[in-house]
Amino acid sequence: MIDGGLQLARVRLNEIGAHDRYMFLDPENLNFTADSPSPKGSDHEKVYLPGIFSSGSIFYSSYFGTFVMIYFNKLADSTFYIRYLNTNLPVGNDVIWRRGGQHGAALQPEDVEALFKYVWSPQQRLYGTSPGKGGFNYAGMAHPEDFNRHYFGKSLYPDGTRTEERKNDWYGSKLRAESDAGEDGKHVLLSWTSHLHEGLDRSVYKAQLAVVEFDDISTRPRASTSATTSTTTHKPIDMNLVPKGSGTGSSWGSFLTCFDHTDLDALAAVEVFILLSLTAAGVLFW
Repeated sequence: MIDGGLQLARVRLNEIGAHDRYMFLDPENLNFTADSPSPKGSDHEKVYLPGIFSSGSIFYSSYFGTFVMIYFNKLADSTFYIRYLNTNLPVGNDVIWRRGGQHGAALQPEDVEALFKYVWSPQQRLYGTSPGKGGFNYAGMAHPEDFNRHYFGKSLYPDGTRTEERKNDWYGSKLRAESDAGEDGKHVLLSWTSHLHEGLDRSVYKAQLAVVEFDDISTRPRASTSATTSTTTHKPIDMNLVPKGSGTGSSWGSFLTCFDHTDLDALAAVEVFILLSLTAAGVLFW
């Protein structure tokens, strides 16, 4: 099928380049197997998230307290869409990943296992881009690290790093000052490629940017306490998403978006989750 959707795979970080080491989620049984899913399958029950996904980003949002997906949903679409992982809709009756998050508490950046423990919300339109003269835009991506001090999970920092130092720089300072940005993660940088002119010998492309500001959340989660525990639970978030400001440009500037950790052997025990887009064009990595 063309709308092959997304599949979820896991692999040790030091083996990320060895595709034969990937384990794939079986959505029906909620376990991982070595059986690679087929992009031509027709059974949606065997697909992690059915639909058409040409490019995009999935990340933990400190602003919403859950994982967020921002993407282009067609092979040559020019519109960004958004979904969020709804922690009020757990899959099954897991005693750990229950309503509200892990043990009923709000999700944290390291809680990537939640990606197959809860239901994704229906898609909503986030931001429409204007196609160039070529008729379409593509390669839409979100860059949440630019306006987020806690983009990297605390466990990624070297041992011995103090808690207050386990945060990254404000990479997007040239686009939005931290003092004007409000809460951490309230803004997100979007990028896409515009096809300005057609023709094999004279095609012209342009990388463009926009800064989107999420609406205020009218009701913030409240802490619930008992005699033995103190947790924060999240209500379902109605993302009435209206961009409040935008900007475009043809250059990236000097943004650092990578984490320096070259000793992959030391990360042999660390596993990562990878989303694969199964389309007629092949397998795309998110």
